[in-house]
Amino acid sequence: MNYPLPATAVETVAVATFDPLPLSEVMAHCKAEVEDDTELFDGWLKAATELVESPTGLRLCGQTVAVTYARFPECGQPLELPIRPVRSISSVTYRDGDGVSRTLTGYGTWLARCPPLIGAPSTGWPATICDGMAAVTVTVAAGFASDALIPARAKQAVKLIVGYWNSFRGDGKDPNQYPQLIGIPAGAERLIRQLRPREYR
Repeated sequence: MNYPLPATAVETVAVATFDPLPLSEVMAHCKAEVEDDTELFDGWLKAATELVESPTGLRLCGQTVAVTYARFPECGQPLELPIRPVRSISSVTYRDGDGVSRTLTGYGTWLARCPPLIGAPSTGWPATICDGMAAVTVTVAAGFASDALIPARAKQAVKLIVGYWNSFRGDGKDPNQYPQLIGIPAGAERLIRQLRPREYR
């Protein structure tokens, strides 16, 4: 029997100090002079990165992320992390039945899996407060350690999106109706679909 896993919320606690692509490379792709619109292109680069990350669960650059759950899963089922890659688990904390914050130990991990998993300790998941609020918080080091490790498809999707925005700056001349509605080119949309997680079951 399959049991539903708890709902999650994801918060970036600390962002990376690097982008998935050098700004100069993105601007060269758009045939823009380095001194022209640097701030605009930097904003586009960050926004395009978010557009690639959001539907795929990827974190392209190294960052610290907190994932909260309403409770631990039932019947000893593992916690599924909605982001990847996860390089390490910084902490797993929970609020016990009295609402006291505690740190969990003795759990297992399978971080190479898609999605990454945290397994219950041998004694099972501890009881948490039942107030309908986030009772479990998992803090992880997520993202690729360097831009060289980021998938080429993700980088290409970011380039295509920024190039598209540079070509069609809201002037109504976008020739592709569907991409116009979602604000990204069809080629980038296809790459993003390919980057979506394929779960192991």
